[in-house]
Amino acid sequence: MNEKQCVILVDGRGIRPGSAARAAHGSMPEIGGKPFLTYLIRELWRFGFSRFLLLTGYRAEIIRDYFARPDADVPAGVCVTVLAKEEPLGAGGTLRAASGRLERDFLLCNGDSLCLFNILRLVVPPGTPQTLARMALMRIGRNTRYGQALFDGKHVRGFAERSGDAGSGCANAGICCLRREALEAVPVGNSSLEADLFPQLAARGQLEGELVSPHFFIDIGDQDNLEQAASAVRRALCRPAVFFDRDGVLNHDFGYVHTVEDFRWIEGARESILACNEAGYLVFVVTNQAGIAKGIYTESTMHALHAYMQADLRGMGAHVDAFAFCPHHPEGLVPELRQTCSCRKPKPGMILQLYQEWPIDPKASFLIGDKPSDLQAAEAAGIAGYLFPGGNLLDALLPRLSRAS
Repeated sequence: MNEKQCVILVDGRGIRPGSAARAAHGSMPEIGGKPFLTYLIRELWRFGFSRFLLLTGYRAEIIRDYFARPDADVPAGVCVTVLAKEEPLGAGGTLRAASGRLERDFLLCNGDSLCLFNILRLVVPPGTPQTLARMALMRIGRNTRYGQALFDGKHVRGFAERSGDAGSGCANAGICCLRREALEAVPVGNSSLEADLFPQLAARGQLEGELVSPHFFIDIGDQDNLEQAASAVRRALCRPAVFFDRDGVLNHDFGYVHTVEDFRWIEGARESILACNEAGYLVFVVTNQAGIAKGIYTESTMHALHAYMQADLRGMGAHVDAFAFCPHHPEGLVPELRQTCSCRKPKPGMILQLYQEWPIDPKASFLIGDKPSDLQAAEAAGIAGYLFPGGNLLDALLPRLSRAS
């Protein structure tokens, strides 16, 4: 998925009747003093989605006005477009009516639920050319609210109606990757994804399933106590992080590595980042880049290399949440960068800045580096630090990693 478009179905009337979310906030419920949509958008942004299309109708002006504000709580560079439907069409009809605004491939999710897992698992290329959708599935216990997906380990073959005496099974987690041509199966007018689209795709063998074990799931349309929901969301989003040094840990250090041609991953490095993603950790790279201060390469050259690393990782369903770098050196040749700063390791400035920008749990976080200065920076920032002795990085990482929850 190159365009990284996410479509969010937003409709306050879809929130369960009588719930606190509907009674208090209508079209755009808030938890913890912020619109629930901002939590969802920020989480999806982590995985490279920067363009959001919100499909709504119920009091759409409230949603549109909020995201038009300069102080709207969304990451820099994110574009949010609100498209209001003039009449009730159901989720299927609404999507079909908006097909002219959809990319060839897009992510689709519900605006009143939050499911934390490695979303990039959904957007890797489909297993077969005829696949038109890949749906995230989660295991459920006794099921009275959600319909059950009949899953064979690769494809969703059908759906069973929700029932008061239904046992355990798999259910739609409310997020899927869709190809636009799948919407040709949706009837014109009022229609449903659950009743009209997904069963047809399943019957044709065009709907894949991806079984996930979410670190957290909440459906605020089923919440009577929004204060408790807000507390649960804040706890879930404050996550442990792994901070990786770059040269010598993620890639072989040939001295001032700054081009794709000179870049070579350390054995097990990409797999280590994927393991962190799957375990629910935030992933950061913290790297001294004295070559910029010394005039060997430019900051834009470094960013191009980091973009290459990110693209390579996303090809296997992995990602880095942020690259932090220090361009300074006390003996630099670039005058404005020739300084003793607070961000160059062994100083902890890069890590402390990430604390300000991300909801990180320092007590459960750690750093992996290949020099004493890396460990000194970790200690100064109040996190554990481990020295990578070389070899396979995954072997060094796994004993330190536990599933975030």
